[in-house]
Amino acid sequence: MLLFRQRATSYVLRRSSDGSEVEVLVFLHIDAPEAGVQVPGGGALPHETVGQAAIREAFEETGAAGLALGEVIGNKLMPIQESPVPYQVSTYCWLTTTETRDSWDHFVNSHDGDHGMRFRCEFRPSTSAGLDWGFDIFLDRAVKRFKTSHGRVTCAG
Repeated sequence: MLLFRQRATSYVLRRSSDGSEVEVLVFLHIDAPEAGVQVPGGGALPHETVGQAAIREAFEETGAAGLALGEVIGNKLMPIQESPVPYQVSTYCWLTTTETRDSWDHFVNSHDGDHGMRFRCEFRPSTSAGLDWGFDIFLDRAVKRFKTSHGRVTCAG
């Protein structure tokens, strides 16, 4: 039996205001700039589906409005050190949003270790999002699927 921690990572996508490009929601840690440019993500709770975890984490970390699951787009298996389980599976999803803000500061209100963190959230063109830590691994695939779906959600969370 392979034991692992389940994590959900989200590409929150929308069309630019003029409709010419796809934008992705990113965030930066206000108090820890060395954390780089990231997309929302975190551990799934035992009772959650990956889709539910993706939506919950994206909302907790950004406060973005009207999040809905598009689809699961890929998985990444990674070994983790000093943990009760040897592996972490990050399941990447794309989400849609009704968020109209282009950028804002968000303060995390959650019941976990992220509580109180301050993030700078902003939509960036998907072609120049500047994601760090390999978070762009499935971004091109997510954008392609988003375009194919015309931004409509076809799956339930």
